[in-house]
Amino acid sequence: MKENDENYPCYIARCKCGCTGFVVAIVDNPNHKKEVAKEIASCIKEGFSIERVTVGYVRKTPLGCQKKKEKNDTDTN
Repeated sequence: MKENDENYPCYIARCKCGCTGFVVAIVDNPNHKKEVAKEIASCIKEGFSIERVTVGYVRKTPLGCQKKKEKNDTDTN
């Protein structure tokens, strides 16, 4: 994978609260199929929903729980 390849596939696990953030990103590297599958299975066992997206999407999407970030922003104001 080239570092600037925005269309390279990866998997994300969305935050369980239903916000738009994601808490895990796993690059779909064909040289590491077993490791990728193991990480995805682990996320599913923990109750996360998995989506297949691109690296470009991951780079543009907020990381972490957005509801917690909103709460922290309002607490400091």
